[in-house]
Amino acid sequence: VTGKDPDVVTGSNCFVFNDTSLGVLATWNDALSDTDASDNEVNPDNGALLEANPPPACSIVIASADRLFIAGIPGEPYTVRYSRLRADGEVATFNDALSFSIPATAGAITGLAFLNETLIVFSDTAIYAASGDGFDNLGGGQNYGPPRLVSDDVGAVNQEGIALTPPGLVFKTLKGWYLLDRGWNTSYIGAPVADFDSETVVAMHAIDKQHQIRCLTSARMLVFDYNPNPTQQWCEWTVASGVSACMYGGVHHYATSADVKSQRT
Repeated sequence: VTGKDPDVVTGSNCFVFNDTSLGVLATWNDALSDTDASDNEVNPDNGALLEANPPPACSIVIASADRLFIAGIPGEPYTVRYSRLRADGEVATFNDALSFSIPATAGAITGLAFLNETLIVFSDTAIYAASGDGFDNLGGGQNYGPPRLVSDDVGAVNQEGIALTPPGLVFKTLKGWYLLDRGWNTSYIGAPVADFDSETVVAMHAIDKQHQIRCLTSARMLVFDYNPNPTQQWCEWTVASGVSACMYGGVHHYATSADVKSQRT
C-alpha cells in the first residue's frame, strides 16, 4: 500500500524509507481503498509457497539457470543447500527444506560443479553426483539425490581448482591433476606438472576459444591445452604474483596484490 517511487516521499501512501535507527516506522497515512489495494502488486510469498529466507554464511557458491547452490556452511560441512526456483528479476531465496547431504565418511565438502546437467559434489577424497531437479517452491517434487558415489579415490582440494571443459571436469586433487570425463571416469592428467602439486590454486578458468584451462597459483600460471589434436599438453607461464583471476568482458584477467592485468591480443 506504499508507493514504489523513492522520489515521492510526501502525501498519503508515499514511499516510506526504512530507518534502521528507529524501533518502529514513522507514522504515515493509509488513504488507499481496499479495492485499489487489491489491484496492486501481490506478495510473491502468498499462499502455500515455502517461506523465503536468506542463505546461511558459506564459502562455496555456484549457479544453475534458476537456482543457487551453496556449501562450505559453518556447522554443516557435509550439506548442500539450494535456493528456491528463481524467476527473472527475482532475488535468490532459500528455505531449510531445500538441502541434502553427502555421507560424513567422505569428509567436508570442498567444491561444487555441474557435469552432464548433474550436480557434482567434491570432498578431499571423494566425488558424488546428485541427480534430479530438487523440490519446487511449494515443496513438491523430489529432492536431489541421494548422492551417488562417483569416486572414492580422489576429490577436489578446493573450489578454485575445478573447471568445466568439453571433455569433462578438470580438478586439482591431493594426488595432482585429474579429469572426470562425461562417462563418469576419472583419469590422471597431471604428470607433466607434478613438480608444482604443492602449490595452492587460487583461481581456475576455462578459455574455450583457445582450448585452455588456466590454473593460477601464487607462483605461476599452469595452462592445460585440452585439445586432443594432436595431443593434450601443459605449459607454464611466468606469472609469479597472482592472487586471483576472473573472466571480464570475455577476456581473462588476473589480479596481483597491487593491480589487475588483462590478457593482450
